[in-house]
Amino acid sequence: KEMVIHRFGIVLALVCLIGAFVPPEWALRVKQGTCWFRKQIRTNFTCIHRLQTDIWEPLSDSQYVAGVYNGRGFESPSHRARIPGTSAIRITNGELIASALDIERGIYYRRSQVGICTIEQRWMAHRSYPDLLLHQIELINKPFGSCMVNLSFTPGNSSSDIGFEEIPNFISGANLLNGSTLVSELPNSPKTYVSVMFSDVPSSFEISARFPVRQFVTVIRTSLDSGKNSVNSAVENYRKYFAENSQKLLDDHIAAWAEIWKSGIEIEGDLKLGTAINSSLYYILSSIRQDWIWSLTPGGIPVNACE
Repeated sequence: KEMVIHRFGIVLALVCLIGAFVPPEWALRVKQGTCWFRKQIRTNFTCIHRLQTDIWEPLSDSQYVAGVYNGRGFESPSHRARIPGTSAIRITNGELIASALDIERGIYYRRSQVGICTIEQRWMAHRSYPDLLLHQIELINKPFGSCMVNLSFTPGNSSSDIGFEEIPNFISGANLLNGSTLVSELPNSPKTYVSVMFSDVPSSFEISARFPVRQFVTVIRTSLDSGKNSVNSAVENYRKYFAENSQKLLDDHIAAWAEIWKSGIEIEGDLKLGTAINSSLYYILSSIRQDWIWSLTPGGIPVNACE
């Protein structure tokens, strides 16, 4: 079910359905080969987050953090420890009208029509705040009146790699999990603690021009980055991100990717070649961070274990 690669990093050909409607604000990037569009694009891609390279498919029931392994070397073997998919949120009462993977901005989009409302879902592993997985639902066309949006949330079963326990956190509308990996990678190496704080997902909510955006936040901290304070760090950062303006979080993420893309390769006259080069660069840039020593598995970018 998982395609074990890094941050939206699949090298795909540009796929546009003949006759499908490309939203105007996507059109230029689609033409430039930096945004892959179709009515329904597969979401087998992954992301970078929390000072480490993560494997993250937003609609999957699994997500992974670089450096967090469970299993003993080649015996078990050691593999990335699964975390339940806290961003697996779908709109269930609308028609999916468009999807896009925007490698220029590091965002996966889905648009749905719910009655008179055109609604956009955005998923991003935030580039400026690497412990933040962000999902935003926004009303695009701002009609008179409002719409009820029905949601499904499918985080999957409990992890078989991390012994999570739910911790009371005293923050309304949020959940906190904490636990350690079950088997260390080496006999004398410590287990890794993981703390995950994420927003409740309602079965439905009302969206309108007055309240056009709903934001869902996941924060993941580990003993690799926070030592013994991963729980406190997760709670503190969750409070900060959840209180932040949704547009600012989006703008900061886009600006951080724009800074990265200042260095690159320009290809003119061959969209297919340009798309392949852009996707390959994105694959590499999303698989490593200069501020974190854990990124790729020993088996390389597309492999989830030591093998």
